[in-house]
Amino acid sequence: MAAALALALCLAGCGSDASAEDPAASGDQASQDAEASALAEGREAATELTITVGEGEELVFENMYYGDILTVEGAGVVNFVNCGFEKGIDLDGTFGSRIIVSDGCEFAPDTFVWMLHEETEATIDDALPKVLTFGVPVELAGESMGAIVAVGMDSVTFNGETYTIDGCELTLSEAGDSFVEIDPSAEYDSISVARWWENGEEVFVVYAFKA
Repeated sequence: MAAALALALCLAGCGSDASAEDPAASGDQASQDAEASALAEGREAATELTITVGEGEELVFENMYYGDILTVEGAGVVNFVNCGFEKGIDLDGTFGSRIIVSDGCEFAPDTFVWMLHEETEATIDDALPKVLTFGVPVELAGESMGAIVAVGMDSVTFNGETYTIDGCELTLSEAGDSFVEIDPSAEYDSISVARWWENGEEVFVVYAFKA
């Protein structure tokens, strides 16, 4: 598990030109308001929408409601527990940065964790900026390097494309330092998608593993 998490290194928007008198538009707004109320219920409304975390540092946020886009920056770890995200998260992290989403967290429909950091050369050994989700559906999007690791889940969404364990052809080696062909007889309960650039070439890997 430690090796898997250490190695583990999608764009939707909607709009309407309907007028305020349009019943459909009113219904959409009512639905959005209801969703906002549901995500905010039992949680404290956040007043700070930028979190900066230093290298080697870990911050934990519990029972928070983020009504606007939350920006996470830095090289450390931010752990969210039972938090609601109305407009998603912008991840402007560097090597080593991680967002952990677990235990009751919820995202409004059509929201994402966006990778904002610049494209950077990396190798399989580098700690890519990543999102680790423990049983919480999270969509990762963006054009820079990064990874999403779904622990205890059979699918993951990256840039609008959903990948499943059943469709995986790769897994981690026993040493956890390379990818090998999946064993059809083995059981896997987690999936990851990682992307980086190495010597100017894009590397895109989808693999299954046992957490």
